[in-house]
Formats: sequence, structure tokens, C-alpha cells
Amino acid sequence: MRNRLIPSFVYAFQSIRTNLFHTILSVLGIVIGVAALVCILALIDGLEKFARDEVGKTTNLNAVVIETQTESTENHLLIKKAHFRTIDLPEFMQLMHQTQDLRAPYGHSNLTSEFNARFTDPATKQSLAAEFHAQALIHFPDTLLLAGKFPDESGMQILVNRILAQQLDSSMQTVMEKTIQLGDHNLKIAGILKSKPKEFAPIAILPLQVLSTEECQQNPPTAVLEAATIEQVSPLKTKTQAWIRQQFGKDSSDFKVFSNDYRVAQLSQGFSLFRMVMGIIVGISVLVGGVGVMNVLLISVTERTAEIGLRKALGARKRDIMQLFLCESITISAFGSALGLLGGVLAGMVITPILHFFSSVPFHAVYTWNTFALISGIALLVGVCFGTYPALKAARLDPVEAIRRE
Repeated sequence: MRNRLIPSFVYAFQSIRTNLFHTILSVLGIVIGVAALVCILALIDGLEKFARDEVGKTTNLNAVVIETQTESTENHLLIKKAHFRTIDLPEFMQLMHQTQDLRAPYGHSNLTSEFNARFTDPATKQSLAAEFHAQALIHFPDTLLLAGKFPDESGMQILVNRILAQQLDSSMQTVMEKTIQLGDHNLKIAGILKSKPKEFAPIAILPLQVLSTEECQQNPPTAVLEAATIEQVSPLKTKTQAWIRQQFGKDSSDFKVFSNDYRVAQLSQGFSLFRMVMGIIVGISVLVGGVGVMNVLLISVTERTAEIGLRKALGARKRDIMQLFLCESITISAFGSALGLLGGVLAGMVITPILHFFSSVPFHAVYTWNTFALISGIALLVGVCFGTYPALKAARLDPVEAIRRE
């Protein structure tokens, strides 16, 4: 079979080379259609990548979050619960151990209770408001510290960000000698954190164990587990939900487990639909180009009628004649698709700077293996579909009548 196909494709290449200009004009529809399809798919893939990156900047897509439900729904109304369970530090450590095979070793998984409060500097009696994060200091990187050190095991120490430190005192060394009075707690400042980009609020971080049970009830901690990849988010979420049901039993309804990977799913669904619609619209021009391929082959059948009759007289079967013209059809389609692929890449390189000039969206065309596979599929499909009729016409020629036309 392979020994018969190779000469057919070689003959098809020779035919294209002999009539190169005529072949290019005939497959111009395929060239334009494939170029437009490649360019549009690359631009859509670039937009999708840009959108994913933007979502990832504002949302941790790898995180599985456990929140305490302090309210219940009754008669379509939200009612404050009188009693509800919260996750404490030992329970969170147990959860981390149960799910460690699905987490990134560098993940910012933590247990945090956030609240806003006023505190007093005992030395100056200065009263300030700040955002407090009562946090289990797990996997807290040293690179986040601007000065000082982490709280010791006593737990009666606190970290402040640079904004809060500047509000307390202009000297960093003096700040780290201060004590913050928060309710019944006197917390010594152990270190100063580097400020994050676009961070304007004064923030303080204290060990979670400082808070009493009553304080945790007022500000229920939120647990965050970070998966290594987005693909692991769903298994991690399932495993976390199973652990909550096992750990808390009937009180498991006090917790809500959610992740943000659904945002990526919604994004991908929207872009997939857009990709399909644009593919169908542009695909019409590819079909028109297929008509050009069929026209080339019909002309070829007419010009080579005597050759076909001679081949049949020498013993060629209908299948051999069909194979010869189908191979030529596929070769011509592949040639047009290759030109279209090159044109689409060049078009994407030209269009992207133009879009950047008129828009502030910094995205680039993205060429994927899926695009190249699609082009290969188009070449094969167009070649087979639009080459079948000319191949059948050639195979059905009577050898005696075909030779007589010479």
C-alpha cells in the first residue's frame, strides 16, 4: 500500500511544480480561509491567556477556601446562628497533613482571622485603627520581613507592615520597642513587614493562638489550602469536604468550602464558544477554497484523459486511479493550507502591533499545537471531500474512449 502511495504523492508534487501559478490561483480560497482561521484562533488564544493572567493576578485560582457560616437561611431570610463551629489551629494542622499530597510545598496555605480594630500605644496613649490578621504563621517566608524577626513561641508578639510602623514612629528601631494594646492583650512588635504593591492600609499580623475562643467566635478564622496546580484544585476541594464531614459530623454545615477555579472554567467556556462561532464564519471561505481544489482536479482529469485510458489499458484498476487523484487532491490542499498557515502567522504579527496602538490591552497572538493540528485536519478533510468527485470521474472513464480522445 505504501509503495503505491509514495509515487502518487511524488507525481502530485511534480504536477504542482509544473503548474505552480495556476495551482496557487486555484487554491487562493483555501490560502485566505486558512490564513484568516489561523490568525483569528491565535488572537483568541492570546486574549484567553491575557484574561487568565489578569484573573490570576486578582484571585488565587489554586486556593481552596474554608469559611465558617455564621448565618443560616430560614424562610428565605438570613438568620444569625447562636452557635457554630470554627476550625482551630490543631484541626487545621491535621487537615494540612491529610491533604499534603495535593498541596504545593511552597503554598501560602494558612488559617487567618481578619478584623478591623482600634489599638493603643501604652507609651504615648496614641489610638490608631488597623486591619488585624490573626494568623497561623505557617510557611511564612523570611523575605517578607523588612526588619526584626518572627514572633516567638510565647505568642505575645506582633508584626506590623511599613505603613503602620510609620504611623507609630519614624524610626524602625523605635517601632520594634513599642507594645500594642489590643483589648486585653499587650503585644510587643517583633518585626516589620514589607509593604505589598498597592497596599495603603495599616496592617498588623498576630499569632492566631493569641485570640481566645470567644474572640474566634466573633471573628471566625478562614482556612486556605493552596494546590500545586489548577488541575489539583478539584481533588483537593473534594478531599477537604470529606475531611470536614468526617471531623465535624452534623456540624459540617457550619462550613462552606469553595474555590475560584470555576472562574477559569467560565472564562474557557466563553472563549470556546467565541472560537467556535468565528471558526464557523471563517470556515465558509475554506469551503469556497475547496471548490477551487475540485476545479483544479476536474481540469486535470480532462487534460489527462488519454493518460488515464493508457493506465487502465496497462492494468490500472479503478482504485488505483482514485488513489492517484485523491493523493493529488490532498497534496494540493496541503500546499494551500501551508501557504495559509504562513500567511496567518504573518498576519498575526502585523495585526498585533496595530491592536496595541489602538488599545491598551497588552496581549499577543498565541500559536499552539492545536492550531497546527487543525490545519492538518483541514488539509486532509478538504482534499478528501473535494477530491472524491474528480477521482470518481477519472476512475469511471472507459479506457478505449479515453485513449481515442488523444
